[in-house]
Amino acid sequence: MFWPEDMLRVVKTAEQDSMTTHEETTGYQELEKATECSVFWDSYFQVQTVQACNFTSKADLGPVDRIRFWSPIPLSCLAAISNLLTFILLIRVLRILTRARNPESGQRIATGHVLLSLVSRWERRPKTMHVGLIVFCFFETICHVALSAGQGLHLYVWDRLACNPLPPPVNGTFAQALTILPVLGSLLNWLRDGGICSRNWTITVITLTRAEIVIWPLATRTYQRCLRRRRIFFGLLTLFILLSFLLSWFRRMDRELVVCYSELLQSYCTWDRPFLENLNFQTVYFSFQTIVPWLLILIATIVIVIHLKVVKDPLSRRNSRQAWSSARRTAFQRASYSVFLLALLFTICEFPTFAMFTYYIVGNPDADMFLWDTTALIFLQVDSLSNFFLLVLTMPTLRRLLHCNLCLFPCKLMPQRG
Repeated sequence: MFWPEDMLRVVKTAEQDSMTTHEETTGYQELEKATECSVFWDSYFQVQTVQACNFTSKADLGPVDRIRFWSPIPLSCLAAISNLLTFILLIRVLRILTRARNPESGQRIATGHVLLSLVSRWERRPKTMHVGLIVFCFFETICHVALSAGQGLHLYVWDRLACNPLPPPVNGTFAQALTILPVLGSLLNWLRDGGICSRNWTITVITLTRAEIVIWPLATRTYQRCLRRRRIFFGLLTLFILLSFLLSWFRRMDRELVVCYSELLQSYCTWDRPFLENLNFQTVYFSFQTIVPWLLILIATIVIVIHLKVVKDPLSRRNSRQAWSSARRTAFQRASYSVFLLALLFTICEFPTFAMFTYYIVGNPDADMFLWDTTALIFLQVDSLSNFFLLVLTMPTLRRLLHCNLCLFPCKLMPQRG
């Protein structure tokens, strides 16, 4: 999605970057056409140094907007911590359930027995949805850690440029900050964008799989049990994750920063050369990142709601000869409502991002959407922060394990059900 530093570069490309990128070619030809020394410095993958610098005027950097840099960090830190905690709890629950399926291991933990007393034998089988939620929380954590670190790095860079300018090059060697920090900023932005795309497609695959299970709970035909197969489920998940980081790599690693030092202005002068950053690539990227996942999740959520509401007992309605045990019905309802709430929250919180990208692609790509971007970022953080509470409320094993770890009540041995 867009971020404050991206808006300066993407939204106003036709107006602001034409003098420094689109009308220039390469190397010294760019230097001859550039008329004003710019100190703009965001994140770049490659830094090229040019010795000659013939600028006669310098662009005003302006005051550092600390609120813009610092405002996303607190919520992102909380979201990263909550998703990391959920990630750890989900892994512990998976280990306990897996250990229960292999009693020959000989390991017995009281907390594990307490958890097993809450679920039936049907629910003790490790589900693809559970593993999918682990992957989902992992990329949520990666996304918000990279976002917080990237915002802190950008603030440090702008402080250096505004308050403590970099020293001039010595023997033609530029400051290490000019060759290290831009690349580090690009890596953090790449992890952030890749994490966002991966978490979007992970929850999409989970929701589509649950919709398939709700529509065809018995799955008597081959086409009715495609996504619920582990091989297909994890194959799709792996494919979308690889595509997410590949597209994010192309988006973040295609910029080259050209740097020179002006003796006349006593300042570094920079300009950039983007390669793939155009409207066509942005259309493909933002469609893959948000628009397509949002539409798929919306459709799958509607399907889940219709079938859970209209078809009270789907198994018995489709095949009355096959009995559906109470334990299996409970597991079915728990998993369905858990995925439904996650998908519903995603649909609501990601709508500002969906609307902004749709307007950017279909409407006016040069419009000033800073307010929309800020709103979309806040909703993204709220969505990520709420996942912890939703999963704890809808998954009894997760809730009981959290209670045991917090010592809210003693975890005693309880008789197993099922």
